[in-house]
Amino acid sequence: MDGELIETLTYQTIPDSPLRDYTKEGRITNCKVIASYNWLQEDGTIGVPGSGPPLFPFFLLKIVILDLDAERDLLSRVIQTGIPPKWTPAVNAQKIPNDRGIYFRDLNAAKWPRFPIEPAVRSIIQCNPSFDKRSIDIVCCGSTLGTLLQFCANYESWSKPATMELEVIGDTLFITRREKYARETIRGVKGYGHNFLEAYTTWPEEAKGSISHQRIINYQFAGLNIALRYEVDAAFGDAGSEKSGVKESRPKEGSKTKSVTEDIVSLLGGMDMPYSARQAPSSNENHRESDSRALRIKSMGSSLDQGKQADIETRATYNEVNMTEFAPRLWLRQIPCLIVAKHEAGTFDPDNISVQDLKKVTSEWEDENQELTMKLARLLYWLIDVAEEWEGSKIRLEITSTGNLEIRKRGAMGPRSVLPDDLKKEWCS
Repeated sequence: MDGELIETLTYQTIPDSPLRDYTKEGRITNCKVIASYNWLQEDGTIGVPGSGPPLFPFFLLKIVILDLDAERDLLSRVIQTGIPPKWTPAVNAQKIPNDRGIYFRDLNAAKWPRFPIEPAVRSIIQCNPSFDKRSIDIVCCGSTLGTLLQFCANYESWSKPATMELEVIGDTLFITRREKYARETIRGVKGYGHNFLEAYTTWPEEAKGSISHQRIINYQFAGLNIALRYEVDAAFGDAGSEKSGVKESRPKEGSKTKSVTEDIVSLLGGMDMPYSARQAPSSNENHRESDSRALRIKSMGSSLDQGKQADIETRATYNEVNMTEFAPRLWLRQIPCLIVAKHEAGTFDPDNISVQDLKKVTSEWEDENQELTMKLARLLYWLIDVAEEWEGSKIRLEITSTGNLEIRKRGAMGPRSVLPDDLKKEWCS
């Protein structure tokens, strides 16, 4: 049941919220990796780098939540230290089968339904014990921020409504994605993207059993201090080096970026690669507050610098690729490289696979879209104001099928919080 309506916006009525420093441009600066983790094949398991230098030994942390039914069905949830899969392309042409099976919309929710953002927050605390958590204005994921950017760009053909929960914890606004069901799946999956990833990337030995690499970065955007979680498809040698095979890519002479609206469409279309039921948790999605769930954190290797990561896109050979269409997605995540793999009916030839350095493309996109990025900044400042005004109340953000943005009170049966109580206290400390 819909909660009480508090506010309604369209992309045209975003308030000119007072910015902390209105001279700030809508640019991302000072980006750094602050944490990472891998979801493991085993039910609910992640791994996180410990404190100290990147190559320091890591340690095991186990957080236990009391369970009234402890004798029954005790499940360990583990986070493995963040190591992405390596880019290991085939030498010869490869025939890849169509993607089939069940794919989750949100892997973090499917693996940890009660508090999908908890693993990211735990990993920040684990990886950076001295990190100034109270300096963070917003914690969110690439999907939620991409959806808000898309709203600002006035993309009217929303395929499905988007829902986010808003909660102020300490001095930070948490914006968390919320599907109707934690293990909601994507219907009508087509293409080869998932199977291509499995065939052309390899988990390092110390990361065996992983199914997803999640990374948390911290950057400044228009005066806001943002912590953003997203998924990394692959990693290779030093970005930009001849060894990695990365080539700098720029728009062709005379080829202008497609309309801002068309560029932003890609943000929701493939925001995070969905994972199949073969890699999904087997537990029931309806976790109670008293459920026995221990978020276990295993050690696994070292962290990776931001320059060695890449996003992967598969396309049929007849589909022309304009590199600028990927700029919004890569800009939000500060991913420098894109691997574009073209195929003919699922056959991928090495000559049709390229690794492109898109740093210049995303920088030029940022220059050309200051009006849009500042609109996003004003929206984020407005959301902070609304959430602080309703602090203590459960509120959510909905983007409707008509493209309106609504702020509503959450229903009485809605989630109690985006984080467990102990973690909320630690975040505020």
